[in-house]
This record gives sequence, C-alpha cells and structure tokens, in this order.
Amino acid sequence: MAYALFVNVADSAPVETQLTDGRYRIGCNPECEICIEFQEVANVAAQLDVRGEAVFIRNLNPYPIYVGEVELSSSQQGEWPAGSRVLLTQNVSLDLVNLQVARESALAADSAKRSKSSMQLAVVALCIVASYFLLSSDSASPDSTRALSYSFTDLVEQVEKESSRRHTTVLNYMIDARISDVRWGNQDPTRAISAYQLLLDEPLIRETRAGNDTLEGRIRQFALARLDDLSAVIKKDY
Repeated sequence: MAYALFVNVADSAPVETQLTDGRYRIGCNPECEICIEFQEVANVAAQLDVRGEAVFIRNLNPYPIYVGEVELSSSQQGEWPAGSRVLLTQNVSLDLVNLQVARESALAADSAKRSKSSMQLAVVALCIVASYFLLSSDSASPDSTRALSYSFTDLVEQVEKESSRRHTTVLNYMIDARISDVRWGNQDPTRAISAYQLLLDEPLIRETRAGNDTLEGRIRQFALARLDDLSAVIKKDY
C-alpha cells in the first residue's frame, strides 16, 4: 500500500513524501527519513511504521500529540488512519493520504462528471482527494459555533477559493487559531483566545461587522462565538 505524507508548516506550502512499507523517523535531525527543519520540531519527534493497509505513529516528544481527536502521550503508539490530521506542534501538522483511495476517488469524480447525473458524488470524491490540505477542525469540543449554518471547514474552503494575498493571510490566522483551539481550548483557553484575537485583528476581518453576511463577516462571527465559549470555560474554572 502506498501513501503520501504532507508536512504542513505555518506560512509554508505543504511538503509531500511518498511512503511505502517500512519505518520512518520524523524530526529536525537531517538523518531522519522525514526531516522537518522547524524550531518547534524535536530532533526525533515521532516514528512511523507503515505495514500494508495500516500506518502506526509513535510519539517521541515529551508532550502529547494528536491524531485527529486521539491524544498520544509521550512514547505512546497509535494507528494513524488515512485522512486524519496529526498535530505535531502548534505550527506543524501532518496529513496522510492513501494514494489508492485518492486515485479511485479521482476516477469516480471523472465518471460522475461525464455522466452528468451524479454531481454530488463528484463533489464528495474531489473533497476526499483534497482532504490532505483541508483542516478537519470539528475535532474541538462541542461549542456554540455548531449552531451556525456553516462550519470552520466551509469557511476554509471558501477562503481557499479567493486568490488575493490578503485572504491567504486570513487563512493562515484561521488555521493557527483553530489548531490552538483544538489543542489548548480545554486545557489552556487563554492560548486559543489569543490566537482568535490575532485573527480578529487582521485588517480584512477587523473592518467587517460580524452581522455582515459576507465571507469575512462569517469568519468574524465564528471567531467571536469561539471567544465567548472559551471565555466561559475560564469563568467556569474560577
């Protein structure tokens, strides 16, 4: 079974590595099979074991990492399902794509387009192919944003369709905020609050009212809703 591993570092394009059966070390040490030259990454931060249809990851950091919603403590190993995102550090994440599934999805999308009878299936298939760069952010604990008519993933998809540099900056702030939310929202909400405040201070978002039914207005509304929820967590703790 062949896989593609995508390393996502803040303010950088994803870097792809092809994986086949075997063992791979991930870290900033140049001797690692997957070298990530970033200050937050340990010399050897994790170890991958690719075994046919299964991929396992062992956390070698002194702090937890996250495989989707699952927390792996130091030295703990767990299965890494394709399509799940690993939060290695606050600014570094990893995506795993099953290349066979991606190819099958692409073929399904192409067939649906030709037949012109299953557009919805084509959209689903394309979303699977593109899942390595979409942040599946619904792993955060239940919150009031779930009552909104759109999700964080919806917002990410819409921002990605914009080609301006300003929207790229907004997207980076959005992803940083959501990663902080998923990782620290319950344990240290002040860190997630700071990340959302940076998003709200971005000029494109700051100059838009939350009630404004535009992309920027919806982003602002989402961020304000999370700030309220996180502030409530702090008050509850006290």
